[in-house]
Amino acid sequence: PILDLAALSNETEMEAERMRAAIGPRADYYLSRFEKIERAGGGWVPGWNLAAFFFSTGWFTYRRMHGWATANFFLLVGGALATSLAQSLAVFLAWLAVMFVLVPIYANAIYFHKLTSRLAKADAAKGASAANKLRNPPSAWTLVSAVLTSMLGFVMPVVFVVGPVAYSDYTPRAKVSEGVI
Repeated sequence: PILDLAALSNETEMEAERMRAAIGPRADYYLSRFEKIERAGGGWVPGWNLAAFFFSTGWFTYRRMHGWATANFFLLVGGALATSLAQSLAVFLAWLAVMFVLVPIYANAIYFHKLTSRLAKADAAKGASAANKLRNPPSAWTLVSAVLTSMLGFVMPVVFVVGPVAYSDYTPRAKVSEGVI
């Protein structure tokens, strides 16, 4: 036969198990999303990821996408700085659209591309250490760092927006106290 369906289904089952091991927790959720992405040709298929909506930096960290987590964090802090300094509604709305619309919509596609890239690198390495590293679920440290970066991501915008307003009256007080003494 030209196409051996039994071997093909066995191969796809092995690939699914490999993806399940690399994903770790909530593998069924991500495998169903990844299947939709593969059916669409592996492109940037929009979806919605609630964890990426509420805790995008922490989600990226937990899913071992540290570059994306760093970029997301600095976009969060930079957006808070830009909105508190410029007080521009257009800057604020653009920042909100990127952080809370685009990132959650394309989070599953980003994760799919990153995970398939990591699996391809492991195949190329064919080393036992690379395969073992992919099988390990995220460590406790990864979870702690994800929680801390998520908390910091919520605290920093508040500090940058509320801080200058809350402490603006301390400058005149300091000048008055210098004049009194």
